Amino acid sequence: MEIVRKIYKNSIILLGILILVGISIIWGYRSFNVGIEFESILGIIIYLIFIIANVVLIWKVKALTENKILSIIWVILMLLIPRVISICMYKEISPVSDSRLYYNISTIITKQGLINETLINDLDISNYISMFPYVVFYPLMIVPFLKIFGTGVISVQIFNLIINILSGIILYFIVKNVTNNKKNAMIGVMVWALWPSQALYTPLVYTEHIFVFFSLLFILNYIKFRKKQEDKVNLRGTIVFSIISGILVFSTIQSRIAGLIILIAICIYELIIVKEKKILNSLMFIGITIVISQVLGMLYNHCILNNMINEKYNTNTSLIGYTTYVGMNYEESGKWNQKDATEVVDFAKEKSVEEANKEYLRKTFEERYNIGLKKYINLQARKFYYFNAPDFDVKMYLNQYKNIDNMAFFINIYSFLVVIITLLSIGYNLIKRKEISNISILYLLIIIGNELFNMLVETAGRYSYINAVMIILLFTQQLKTIIVSKREEN
Repeated sequence: MEIVRKIYKNSIILLGILILVGISIIWGYRSFNVGIEFESILGIIIYLIFIIANVVLIWKVKALTENKILSIIWVILMLLIPRVISICMYKEISPVSDSRLYYNISTIITKQGLINETLINDLDISNYISMFPYVVFYPLMIVPFLKIFGTGVISVQIFNLIINILSGIILYFIVKNVTNNKKNAMIGVMVWALWPSQALYTPLVYTEHIFVFFSLLFILNYIKFRKKQEDKVNLRGTIVFSIISGILVFSTIQSRIAGLIILIAICIYELIIVKEKKILNSLMFIGITIVISQVLGMLYNHCILNNMINEKYNTNTSLIGYTTYVGMNYEESGKWNQKDATEVVDFAKEKSVEEANKEYLRKTFEERYNIGLKKYINLQARKFYYFNAPDFDVKMYLNQYKNIDNMAFFINIYSFLVVIITLLSIGYNLIKRKEISNISILYLLIIIGNELFNMLVETAGRYSYINAVMIILLFTQQLKTIIVSKREEN
């Protein structure tokens, strides 16, 4: 069994490294394929000074790492500054496309209540919610902020800001729990807080904010569960952690359907690293998590979503037909396009969402997969390129309001350097210690899962937003191992 585990682990490490190399090539190409403007150089200089100053603070000022209150204040300020700057730059934006739908649903609910005639009678919105039930969860979370601060876009941006800060704090606790090192945790927070594209997403009305929040919360809960069960299996603890996990899985999936990837990654991770004597404990954790998330999903659909939309529609269906049909469009590189969207939506209006799902799943396999091996490889290469483009996507979205092409090199080079440093640190640990830590396998599994999922469905750069966070978690874990190695040498 141990040999099988080793083969699985090595396969995951190899595939993960290959994907990270591919990502580094794309980010490197995007970095050096744009003009290097004065603003980018200035941004790099300011960042270098800021990063060096903070690394010195973290390593030299003991009070910063030893005092819990000071540590959290530092974390909040680190996350707050770049995101407040981003909001100030784009506080007047008008949501478009998907973000406009999220915003419109949230404002309608704020003004008229959860069950209201406007949503029920608008067949276009009912049809859309029926096809994509997850579009409602983000607006529902925004509603309290719209009630308090008004229905302007700034209220959504305040919500995004708070969620981003909370996500950064959770990231801090994940790294701290895994590495037992506050300095590592603060370095991880700093890298994510200053990541330009991650900060620049803050003003935008997209579900990625809550998706990252619930994903990190789910991972933290799992890490806590695994640590508690290391020495002694605790049945009561397993049940409690499993119930919490079920709630978080439900919330993650309602934020983005890709939330399933994290659950699957954790299931695979449990089967790979868990000891045989604890297998029943693992199966109980996984089983209760899945049951709770499914029950919550059914209750949410039946009690909330189906009452929000026209009785002609219901949300007890899947969007897999639509997203695979679009995702396998060779001419459009698997990206959203108006022709496919109109075709599927019109079919759903005429027939039903269930029939549309079946019909376009059939057409995907019979027509769009039948393109030959050469074209299929070409399509997947282009999808990989467009998927791993969160920096490009955020620039494209924001350029609609204020052009930031003069900052393109600065935005891109940061991402490129982070993934290169992560790859070098993995390489160092593999050469020096002949292995990487078990938890690194989980982070790699999530990255691999996201990339494999992208091969099947519609692609967009913002869908890979979570990968940046996984790369940071991976980097902090390698940093901890390197520090331990150096101490051992001394």
